[in-house]
Amino acid sequence: MDQTASIKSIFGFLIGILLIIAGLSGRPGSMLAAVITTESLDDTSAENDSSSSSTDFSAISVGSNEVVNYIQLIFGPYAGQALQVAKCESNYDAKAYNSQAVLNSHASGVFQILYHATWSTTSFKNRSPMDYKANIEAAYEIFRRDGFSWRQWQCKPGVAM
Repeated sequence: MDQTASIKSIFGFLIGILLIIAGLSGRPGSMLAAVITTESLDDTSAENDSSSSSTDFSAISVGSNEVVNYIQLIFGPYAGQALQVAKCESNYDAKAYNSQAVLNSHASGVFQILYHATWSTTSFKNRSPMDYKANIEAAYEIFRRDGFSWRQWQCKPGVAM
């Protein structure tokens, strides 16, 4: 194992410990989200070039590992459920876009949040729903606001769709 791989392995282990601590504290991701990013763990930096989505948003192409890691960081003890919902809604695709309108809005991003209808009710309304971090954090905000409920989503944890 070369030195770079060793460092990444140690860093990954430390992030895992911090995720466990965040989950146990009952405040998943609140402080850690601002401090830790898992982007440095991925060797896909060459794939992370800017690209345009099929809408008027521009998005950065990210790997599903980055999306999964960030969902785990933000949702903490609810990460298992959140991963099921995001997998069903978008297959972890930050650029996912549903061209079929609902309430004059289109489901967008990792958690397929209705842009403008639901997105505009979050503290992330001035950011793009195609920004995977903003989308995941907005989803957690909605989930928490709704009493830790998945009622806003078509996909539900534990239900095959």
